[in-house]
Amino acid sequence: MALADLSAGRLPGEYLASSFDQPNLAASLSRIRPRTWAAGDPLLALAAAEMKAAGLIDPACDPAIVALDFENLALKYPAVPLVQYRYGAYLLSRLQSLAREASDYPPSEPVSFSREEADALAENARAQFARAIDSDPQNSLFYYETAYSYLVQGETGKALAWFCDAADRTRFESGDDTVLSACECLAALAGAPSLERKIVVYRASQYAPSFLGVRMETLVSALLADAIARKDLSPGASDERMMALEDLSDKLFETANVLRQSQASLVTAGLIWRTAARRAAERSDAALLVQARKKLTEASYRYVLAGWRRASAGLHAQQAIVELDTPVKLRLDFSATMQHAAASLLLFVVVLVVPAALMSPFCVSAKSLRQPALALATLAAFALLAYSGCFLSLVGERARVESALAARLAVTRDTPAFLRAKGQPASRASYDLKIAREMFPRFDYTLQAGRVLAYVGTRDCLQLLVDSLDSPDMAFPGEVAIILREATGQDFGYRVTASKSSNYAAVRAWRQWWKENRHLYPETLQPALIADSPRPKAG
Repeated sequence: MALADLSAGRLPGEYLASSFDQPNLAASLSRIRPRTWAAGDPLLALAAAEMKAAGLIDPACDPAIVALDFENLALKYPAVPLVQYRYGAYLLSRLQSLAREASDYPPSEPVSFSREEADALAENARAQFARAIDSDPQNSLFYYETAYSYLVQGETGKALAWFCDAADRTRFESGDDTVLSACECLAALAGAPSLERKIVVYRASQYAPSFLGVRMETLVSALLADAIARKDLSPGASDERMMALEDLSDKLFETANVLRQSQASLVTAGLIWRTAARRAAERSDAALLVQARKKLTEASYRYVLAGWRRASAGLHAQQAIVELDTPVKLRLDFSATMQHAAASLLLFVVVLVVPAALMSPFCVSAKSLRQPALALATLAAFALLAYSGCFLSLVGERARVESALAARLAVTRDTPAFLRAKGQPASRASYDLKIAREMFPRFDYTLQAGRVLAYVGTRDCLQLLVDSLDSPDMAFPGEVAIILREATGQDFGYRVTASKSSNYAAVRAWRQWWKENRHLYPETLQPALIADSPRPKAG
């Protein structure tokens, strides 16, 4: 019974997935007959190929074999654009790896691939995207991916043509939700317990083999740099390029399944519109400056909402370059350690109980054996108690890990829809200032939340910004000074690198300015006030 209890909640004959990177699903998937899940269901077959590409089934699987699986699926289901896209995305991920590998080598060092191999991957990927476009011409993602394939090959002109064409499409659908649901269904068909299923789906959501977010950000950065480098473009053409870049960032944001990708796209949008605002100021282009400021504030607001959504779910608000899953991984490792410890203690109990049982008939007649038998029984009892403690700890840790993964999966899946619904305020009065104030003192959210407060521009918002310049709760008061300079056009010399006495003087100057000009800012805003209406000119 003890052995049966120890096996509860995991696959028969297998240990708990002690490695966060490699859940033990290979044996389970091998038990499924192909017709159970693959025949007639392209999504489940695609999910299996995705899991293999991500290394969840066989970490040492040859990429050529994975590519062959995708190719067979594309030939079998030519009318399913998602299959064509994911095949092309896998080819692009390999192409991206080759490009990264080439950049890591010095010019004198040989590389492990040829230019012809890279060109063949790009051509094949474009062929898959072309088939997807034939089936779904309004999905802009296929056009963006085609643009990226040209960009990797250095053909900026062709990349720009496809990029501009993508901006005219109505949708951006990556199909991540569909693939994740199929992965979860496949793991359930494999008989994997709930915890292992959550690990698989969460890892697939974090490290999709298509690297969609990375490619989109690379495309934005490269074309933005190209727009800056081209001096022969007219100002109007440059502004149109800015609009197209913002369009890409918005579309990526709308359907990004992974919150990390959502935040990356919002940061990109902020950088783009900050550059546009600077250019507008240089040209005295008031219309572009108003639009750039509005877009920059919207991107900052969505970034703040994304962090608030994580914080409200009990997670760390800031999801930086690496997902903050160290506690989950440590608990998984601890859970596996407890399971091995429990198994060892149980074996120790068996080893002690068997000799004690064999000695029991002789203990009645041989008094000299009674004390050794009693000692063995005592050790067995203590070992059984230790085993019970380890097993209870194991059960508790598994429950905590499952709860943590469930919370992360809920945020991953719910946040995009939440941001689409809440992240497009129609007016200054539509911004949720309660969330902005809550996130304002948090690390890495001061600039974005403060920009929202400054843009709304009511008296209490500006009062909070001025008071925060010397507040002990603010980790980065220099960012507050930046926000005030952007919002008011005033500069009283507050700098991070300045002396304390100089900054104290700047704070006093800001307070005096606010005392003299606060009457220029409204106490409240009405919903009818348009978000891009002119700002007051404070003296």
